[in-house]
Amino acid sequence: HLYAEKGEAMLAELRGMFAFALWDARKRAMLLARDPYGIKPLYYADDGWTCRFASQVKALLTSDKVSRLPEPAGLAGFYLFGSVPEPWTLYQEIRSVPAGSFQWIDANGPQAAVHYFSIAKVWAEAEQSVSVAQSDLREIVREAVLDSVRAHMVADVPVGAFLSAGIDSGALVGLMSSALSPQSSSLSTITLAFEEFRNTHADEAPLAEAVARRYSTNHTTRIVNEQEFRDDLPKILAAMDQPSIDGINTWFVSKAAKEAGLKVAVSGLGGDELFGGYPSFSDIPKWVKWLRAPSMIPLLGEIFEMGFEAAAGLFSVLSPQSSTLTNP
Repeated sequence: HLYAEKGEAMLAELRGMFAFALWDARKRAMLLARDPYGIKPLYYADDGWTCRFASQVKALLTSDKVSRLPEPAGLAGFYLFGSVPEPWTLYQEIRSVPAGSFQWIDANGPQAAVHYFSIAKVWAEAEQSVSVAQSDLREIVREAVLDSVRAHMVADVPVGAFLSAGIDSGALVGLMSSALSPQSSSLSTITLAFEEFRNTHADEAPLAEAVARRYSTNHTTRIVNEQEFRDDLPKILAAMDQPSIDGINTWFVSKAAKEAGLKVAVSGLGGDELFGGYPSFSDIPKWVKWLRAPSMIPLLGEIFEMGFEAAAGLFSVLSPQSSTLTNP
């Protein structure tokens, strides 16, 4: 009904995460659309005769009509960033509908993606037009995030939380505790810890347990050892659709949630990105500023590149690891 009333503009009215395909019989065309942050995946493959779409790449690969030729851009992106950058996948013929975008597929095939939402644009417009007193910012942000958390806790079953030692998941658990009704049972939280990190600075369990005690959650610390990691790795790789360095952690914490009887859990994944929590968000602008002047010197980039290549070649010659190994 919303599409009949507003067409593509309906997407601005939707809240939450979604990916869908909608057939318009009058246009004889299909609309593919994905939520603003790209939480839900949506892929398509076009061989020039038929366009197929699915929420997983592996679903498209069940067809012998979809090419399995590798996509260099997808592979390079994964090795550089730890995930496959959209719209690419690991396969040349399969593409992702970008986050915050929609695409039409008609008799001529897939049309160019159209962005209906941009985090960068929202940020820029807010900086230019929104004027808020510094003293009011904390309460405004808290109320906005709390409203989102309340919406995510609407479910027919208890909703738990993945709790690490990070600020994002700790804040999330605090907000979830505030959103609980008096009649609700205590919040269940799951922390993933690794045997090899026990009693080291990399062990997240102590701080996560302190947060759980603060909010009186029903807390589980799940220990993963090397043997379980090795045993599960083939299953992880088989279940993973597009590779991601976050996928392994997600597998084990989801496994722990299932063992604890949880069917739904909220994750803080993405919080650091939205709130600029990683050091790179402040480091990269500094590097851009510092390198602006040197970058204007003619041929300087080529000189540095030649120097790095020479240094890398010298290192490979001197390194004891560089000898060729042959299998017996």
